[in-house]
Amino acid sequence: MQRSSAIRTREIQAVLGPGFTLHDDNAGHFLEVLRRASTTLRRRDIIQLANRFEGPSDDGRSMQLMEAGYRVSTGRSVFFIWQTIACVGNQKWTFPQFSIKPRGFWSRLGVSGHGIRFRAHPRFSARFKVRCADEAGARRFLVPRLLEEFERFPDLVVEGCGGHLVLFRPRKILEPAAFPRFHD
Repeated sequence: MQRSSAIRTREIQAVLGPGFTLHDDNAGHFLEVLRRASTTLRRRDIIQLANRFEGPSDDGRSMQLMEAGYRVSTGRSVFFIWQTIACVGNQKWTFPQFSIKPRGFWSRLGVSGHGIRFRAHPRFSARFKVRCADEAGARRFLVPRLLEEFERFPDLVVEGCGGHLVLFRPRKILEPAAFPRFHD
């Protein structure tokens, strides 16, 4: 089934409720915002954004939920993958460029670097790799309560820069019923 089908769009709209509106306009501009905020998405060959919903904003925040389609090449073949992405923005935020990703095989071996470690939270440090050029800046916003919350979602990627945060689970598209939980 094509992810941008009218049926899927209606299903997502129904579970998100009337507070979320569908946006088909200006996808190219919004894709650039995603690429600036996310080093991972910058490396993806995203060729389509579908089902981009903007939600209610509180205190100047904007919330967008969408599906991004991109190609992955294995050398012999090319796969098209859909992934659900959330983007939260606020003009008052000033995050340094950072990423929080689940540790992979190479990261556990230390081949790709250890990232920032949080000695008071060894479980978080064992599960996630934090990268940020401004380590002191990262430690200011990665407070203990936030680290504990991340431990509940071991496959979540969070990246940000300036006034935007991007959240997603690599190569995972959500069923419409899961959109409200992802939003929360």
